[in-house]
Amino acid sequence: MKSFVVSVIQMNSGCDLQKNLEAAKTLCLKAREDKASLIVLPEAFACFAQESEKLALSESFESSLALEFLKEMAIECNALILGGSIFIRASGGKQVYNRSVIIGRDGNLIQHYDKLHLFDVQLSQNPGDTYQESRLTKAGNDLRLASTELGIIGMSICYDLRFPELYRSQSRQGATMLAIPSAFTANTGRRHWEILLRSRAIENQCFVFAANQAGLHENRLRTFGNSMIVSPDGRILAQADSEHASVISAPIDFSELHLLRKQIPCLTHRRFEEPHLRRT
Repeated sequence: MKSFVVSVIQMNSGCDLQKNLEAAKTLCLKAREDKASLIVLPEAFACFAQESEKLALSESFESSLALEFLKEMAIECNALILGGSIFIRASGGKQVYNRSVIIGRDGNLIQHYDKLHLFDVQLSQNPGDTYQESRLTKAGNDLRLASTELGIIGMSICYDLRFPELYRSQSRQGATMLAIPSAFTANTGRRHWEILLRSRAIENQCFVFAANQAGLHENRLRTFGNSMIVSPDGRILAQADSEHASVISAPIDFSELHLLRKQIPCLTHRRFEEPHLRRT
């Protein structure tokens, strides 16, 4: 596989679908100027809403304006596009899926993934630091890989980042790239974002593409930004700031990955299928 350019897009999305799509288009066209073959958008790029608003603002998958936008942009940019995530109405109409999609250069859907791990946390006693994503979001049921012309991409979304088994399973099934579109909070991002991203890259010897939301949003939530492209040995190849919408790009050379996996073949040294704990 010859080298290619990946562009990771950082956004400050709001609740207005059309405004978000216009902003995303501007950024995608900047990525096209960088000759990107793969463009990665953040979680909730088309609509960054309060949990209570997600259902009302969700779409059906078949008629999704956000999905149609991604198909059009893939053709216009002549690139694969990973649409961070869009809110898709689940059957029954009472919940949504937080769904990531990969679109080919021809505008056709390659793969989709529904977020497995939902962000149900209480970060402090402050009510504003309590999140319950599962209240309106339905968890996905399985891991997903996308087999593309550029290689195999492991799909995940935001909070999935804290579950290393997910990425190890993907790398063992052939993934060389891990896509992690996110809306990581400023609170947790300061402490954990970079460490987790670089760890997932190092332990799986994969490239990591992490597109994040950034800054203060219309819904008063603040996200961490600092979108990153990370090499298989944990080097940060490109990084955005913490506040602003932007595009970061970097060349991806798989010879680096293959050399690293030859020098330190830890993925082939594993001596168990599932952890076995010896109890006394």
